[in-house]
Amino acid sequence: MVIYLYSTSPQYNGEVALNCVKTEIKVEFDDHGIPHIQAENKLDLMRAFGYLHAQDRLFQLELMR
Repeated sequence: MVIYLYSTSPQYNGEVALNCVKTEIKVEFDDHGIPHIQAENKLDLMRAFGYLHAQDRLFQLELMR
């Protein structure tokens, strides 16, 4: 059970390749875990925000299940 939860935990460091973004996006997390996203255009910014929100939400749903 612990290994399964660890494998589904959100990724807060490293690189993730997303096919839907056109430019490089930089995400930094502060000491409280709040993401700060830097992107060159609004569409990439929204996609990065959606990805970050989804990975946190899916982990929460797995914990509740």
